[in-house]
Amino acid sequence: MTSQQWFRGSIFLLLVALGPGALARAEGSPLNLGSEDSARLDRGEAVIHEVKDPSALSLSAAGSFADELRARVSSLRPNYLSEVIFSAPRRKGAMEALTAALADVKGYVGIKYWSLRNHVYFILFDKMEIKARSQIDGGERIETWQHMEPFSDYGCIYTYRMAPASSGDGAELFFMCENSSSLSFDGVNAVSPGRMLWILYAFPEGDRILFYGVGAVQAFDMFGMMRSRLETSFIGRVESFFNYMSGKLRG
Repeated sequence: MTSQQWFRGSIFLLLVALGPGALARAEGSPLNLGSEDSARLDRGEAVIHEVKDPSALSLSAAGSFADELRARVSSLRPNYLSEVIFSAPRRKGAMEALTAALADVKGYVGIKYWSLRNHVYFILFDKMEIKARSQIDGGERIETWQHMEPFSDYGCIYTYRMAPASSGDGAELFFMCENSSSLSFDGVNAVSPGRMLWILYAFPEGDRILFYGVGAVQAFDMFGMMRSRLETSFIGRVESFFNYMSGKLRG
């Protein structure tokens, strides 16, 4: 037996020992995660990363929704970027429950946010007015006027779409939130229109559903002087929103 054959055999035996799920994911995993993060997902825990560059996102899945997510984030060239990943057992009605929660934008007002700066809970959104609502292919487009501390009131466009899964097994969901007007912070225009994105891609993989959320912002942080405060403001809120929505998927 050559050393190469021995190596391949050892890897195969290791994957068999880890179980059929590991074998399936090794053949073409939709997520580029290390062993520790993969174990967290298998235990039902969240995997959260602050990402330095769009090319380093963990999403490696193929398909139109995955491609759209990567393209939108890359074209934004964000200076604040985070990803939030969950896994939930595949169950009947799970994707529909998640879609219903995303469509209920007024329900976002009740989401709680833990402030790392003040060490207290705040309401993520304290204002959510629907300005327009229309049907699109596979889902809806919702235009809102809303408020999220510490920023001024701003407009937002929410879209969600469902389609047959790229794997050919079940359905997948694509959700995106994009600011349609500027966000001001302490009198400074911090985020220009279209420069803040929250995107969620949920899709089946075997006997589970993967929930991949990303928050991307291109913000003016006064040349770094406001970075620490803005970073907790943006990324902490992204994590709170996706954590809330993942609960709808998990039931």
